[in-house]
Parts: sequence; C-alpha cells; structure tokens
Amino acid sequence: MFFCAQYINIGTGGADLSSSFFLPKLVGWDRAAEMCMTGERVPAAEAYRIGLVNAQISGGLRLEVYRAGTSAVSGSSMLRRAHRC
Repeated sequence: MFFCAQYINIGTGGADLSSSFFLPKLVGWDRAAEMCMTGERVPAAEAYRIGLVNAQISGGLRLEVYRAGTSAVSGSSMLRRAHRC
C-alpha cells in the first residue's frame, strides 16, 4: 500500500481535497511540497514514520480493525444524540 498526491500524476495540477493545506501540518512543509509537486508514492511504512497515518495494520487484520473502528464510532454518544434529533 502507498500514499501519494495523485492529481499531479494525471496532469490536473493544483491540490485535491485541500491536501496543500492539511499535508504540511501532518508531515512538514518540505515533505508536503515534495509530495504535492512530484506525486511520489510514499510506502505505508514511510507514511507511518512521517505521521501521515496513525497505524499500520497487516493485511489479515484489516477487516477486523475496520469493524472495530466502525463499531466504536457508531456506538459513540455523540452519534446517538444526533440520531435522536
């Protein structure tokens, strides 16, 4: 798995989904500029090391971790209150 600023690789230029705003806050300006200008692929291990993602999960555990996360979010008191409105 990898992460990249794909828009530059397909010739659309500019940033998608505000990555030029949020990416520097996560990985620093230098690394963000490099990613946005080159479209370089960042492997998952490197993305974890630089703070782009907050966890690395092996392939066999992805579905379990996903389900646990969705259960935690759907069971939050904030969502229950919003649902009652």
